[in-house]
Amino acid sequence: MSNTIYAALYSDKVPDREAWQSAINALGFELELCKDLKVFESSGFSPCLLVGTKTGFELFFDALEDDEELGGSLEGRDRLISFRWGGSLAECACALVASLALVKEYGALVWYDGEAPTGDYEMLKQATEQLYNGVVSEM
Repeated sequence: MSNTIYAALYSDKVPDREAWQSAINALGFELELCKDLKVFESSGFSPCLLVGTKTGFELFFDALEDDEELGGSLEGRDRLISFRWGGSLAECACALVASLALVKEYGALVWYDGEAPTGDYEMLKQATEQLYNGVVSEM
């Protein structure tokens, strides 16, 4: 079974790969996005390095034309990045770190299937750090 985290952003705040990587680095996580990642061009599995270990997630980019399903809670954000992974906690940690950087630096709202979007950075940071630290200690 796959899991998905969604991140909604304003089109003028979507970072390129280098800016996104800088935002991840600023958070202090040891995650390297795929060097060939092209935002809104790449699709499918995106390899990453987590503390030097090969892992990754599936990555998809879309336009958001209507957020009625979410009750209009996206406040005009019109770009969607989807992170999908299987049962690997390392892949989940990569997706969480990548999405946390989007919240912190680019005002993204994130959510899992069936949940309400949130931009609560502190809550997301705590959950991300807990999973990341657990995964890294097992590597």
